[in-house]
Amino acid sequence: MTTPSLVEPRYLEIAGGIADQLVTDAIWHELACTYLSPTIEPLPAGTVVYRSCRGGLYDGTSGIARFLGHAYATLGRDEYRATALGSLEFAETVEQGAGLYQGRGGIAAVLAELALRLQDDALWDRCRRIASELTGVQYGSDDPWDLVSGAAGTATALACLGQILDDDQLKQTARNVAAGCVAQGKQRAEGLSWRNATDEEEDRDDLCGLAHGASGVALALDVLTATTGDRELLAAASEARRYDLSGYDRVNSAWMDLRSAEGELSGQPFWCHGAGGVAMERMAAARFDPALDVVADAAAAVTGVESWVRSIVAGPHGPGSEFGGNLSVCHGLMGAADTLVEAGRFQGNGDLLRLARQVGDLAHQSYLAAGTWQCGLQGAGPTPGFMLGLAGIGHVFLRLGNPDVPAAGFLLCSKLSWEPARKQVGVRAVSERARSDGPTLSGSHPAASQHGHALRPRRQARL
Repeated sequence: MTTPSLVEPRYLEIAGGIADQLVTDAIWHELACTYLSPTIEPLPAGTVVYRSCRGGLYDGTSGIARFLGHAYATLGRDEYRATALGSLEFAETVEQGAGLYQGRGGIAAVLAELALRLQDDALWDRCRRIASELTGVQYGSDDPWDLVSGAAGTATALACLGQILDDDQLKQTARNVAAGCVAQGKQRAEGLSWRNATDEEEDRDDLCGLAHGASGVALALDVLTATTGDRELLAAASEARRYDLSGYDRVNSAWMDLRSAEGELSGQPFWCHGAGGVAMERMAAARFDPALDVVADAAAAVTGVESWVRSIVAGPHGPGSEFGGNLSVCHGLMGAADTLVEAGRFQGNGDLLRLARQVGDLAHQSYLAAGTWQCGLQGAGPTPGFMLGLAGIGHVFLRLGNPDVPAAGFLLCSKLSWEPARKQVGVRAVSERARSDGPTLSGSHPAASQHGHALRPRRQARL
């Protein structure tokens, strides 16, 4: 097996084309810029309405800034930097709350990540200003607890910011928020789980997965332990992961999407509710604490992602077909590619990077055939944001071109997940030294059959 080239310029070119589109679409007022983003109104049914973006990481201007900042660092085009800064200016003005993907915690995390990447003191100042606002933030028992907009995401952001800014007050706030989140959990035979705040059906199972499920809380506790050295909440993280495994189908290497009352298997390894997000959390946990027994779980989740992607690439929706589908990071094909790149680095498996690049080829062929990028808001056309739209798709293409770009599905502004001291390697600075110093992308894929423990059988679907 030959090791694939670390830098592949054709994918960086595609990412540059998406960045160019976002630069063109930006709507400016003085130093800030925003974008028109589609939403679907319930009445009349399916009505598409365009509004200004919000500021959050998930679908707002700070997520767009994240992509454009990394595009500037990789490709060196000044307009990307200027538009990233304008997008952050808008986000700081309009976004409220302390959450990671929806809230100011995520904005501060993006500022920290880009300040590290670009070595920009002004970005550090803006990051510190927002972080200081978040010191002492509190969550009540009725507040959301999940990774996207709730306590788990806030704890993740604050722990990382506390580490990178060397701020003990932020770390203490992260501890308090995480402890409150754990207190909201429900200990059951399968493990520790959390009730979805929007779920009105009392008999519906609590969710698995990263975005709104138990893995999201586990990730927050992983990061908190890694950044503070406080191991008090490790048991809760293990119990959250144990609950997640109760929704695993070992035959199909898939997790149940328990948003359905019937408990149907999603069969699709998405970042939000599937194997992709579970794999990301387990890989983070293993990096932060190699003593944790999570590598087998990570391998099982990666196997699910890999199997699904191979079926898509092989057909009948393979190269040359009219497959368009959903290319978003949250619940689409590019999110799966992002997971494969991360898993290839984690496992030292060059075949996973090759497979991820085949996904990129398929996505690009879909774009050429349709004349547009198929985003995650079905029926609404292209959307600019990160987890659902163009910014996230472009970011994954950056990773396909240079796997040293941080993962789209990870926003952990910490030296524990990304080495900021590494010099950027891109189109403007490719060197043989960078190629040889990069992560090894060859080796064997750990087989799920080698698990050190038996995975729990899938929960029976309700009839």
